[in-house]
Parts: sequence; C-alpha cells; structure tokens
Amino acid sequence: MKQKNHDLRAEFEYLQRVPGLVLVKNLKSEFCAMSTHFAHLLGFKKANHYEGKSEYDVPCETYEMAQTFIQNDQHVIATKKESVCVIVGNFSSGRNVLISKTKPLYDDSNNVIGVFAQTKDVTKSGIFSRYMNLIVNDHKITGNSNSQTIYTLSQHKLAYSLTSRQEECLFLLARGKSYKEISRIMNISTRTIEDHIAALKVKLDCNTKSQIIEKAINHDFMSFMHESFL
Repeated sequence: MKQKNHDLRAEFEYLQRVPGLVLVKNLKSEFCAMSTHFAHLLGFKKANHYEGKSEYDVPCETYEMAQTFIQNDQHVIATKKESVCVIVGNFSSGRNVLISKTKPLYDDSNNVIGVFAQTKDVTKSGIFSRYMNLIVNDHKITGNSNSQTIYTLSQHKLAYSLTSRQEECLFLLARGKSYKEISRIMNISTRTIEDHIAALKVKLDCNTKSQIIEKAINHDFMSFMHESFL
C-alpha cells in the first residue's frame, strides 16, 4: 500500500514560534520545520531559509559533521529507536555544546515519515568544561585534530551485546583509566571491574587490555558515550 505524502513543513510550521531548539526532518534528512532559535543558531538569517536544505547546506561550520548527522537520522528511521547525542560544534554564535534527542515521527498508520529532534544547549552550564576536557583527551588518544565532535550514547548503536556496566568500563578503559580509577568512578569493587574487563575480552575477541583499547580506537568506539557521562 502506498504511503500518504505528508507535508511536514505545513504540519509543523508552528515550531517557528516554539522556544528552544526543536526541528523536524523528512525521510531524506531535509529540514522541514524548526524553531527560530535553532534556525539562527545554524546561521540561517530567516526561519524559512532552511526549507528543503540539509545539514550540508547550513551556513556555519557544523556542515563538516553533516554526514554524521544524516547517518544518525537514518539509523533512527531504520531502527525506529530514538538516539541521544552530545554535539560539540562551531555554530553561528561560536562554540556550543548541545545534547540532542532524535526520535522517529509516525503517521496514523504507524509508518515512519521523518524525525523530530529536541535539543538542549548546555554551553553555559557547569558540564561544558567536562565535555571539552573529554574531547581534548580523546583527540590525544585518536590523533584526531577536528575541533567538532558528535558523541552518541553507546546503548543505541554499539554492535556488540554489552551490558550497561560493560559499556561504562569500555568507555573509561579506552580513555586510559586504571582498574582502580574505574572502580572509584563506578563505585564498585576492583574485583567486579576485573570481571567486567574479562567479559569484554570475550565479547570483543581480545586477549589483553591493550587489545581492547586498540579495538575501541580502530572501530570508532571513541565516538560513543556512556549515559553516565551526560
């Protein structure tokens, strides 16, 4: 049965008058509607200047992350699961840190017709420096010099069947934390940390801690963030 053609632009036109950072994209990841605040943050002079455009067309430096934004949209569309990202980008107003939740939009027949993103700007909050320190540390590990980064919450996209605790151990281990430091951060015994690391070796097909870290870097695990760090 052919899906109805939805005019998301008309349906969500009211978002221009909504405070905060919200937007709607169609199945092609093209902008259909967004709040005026979001349009200005992306560098559009007028709210409707974004219509029919994608992340590649934004008049600020975040266009450099367009491929990652679009891949995230398409993952949400394909899996019908929401995604949470931490975005550190050079927007029209300068360096900003955003926490964005993207979820699928459905029609009356439960078909996915696009995505809806609700975003919070945490640039002026107390956690800004924590994210900036994370980026600096990760760049030292990976050799990546790009000042813009998108972290995705790991449980939404990691291909391996890891428990939440194992993901948290991986997140910390890959960033050079010792067993003792991980134990303190996670507030569990060192023996339990050793058990989690042993399980990671099996699931990731690694024999040593160094191999786990190497795999984390080579398989882009560094772009995933555990929810405990939000």
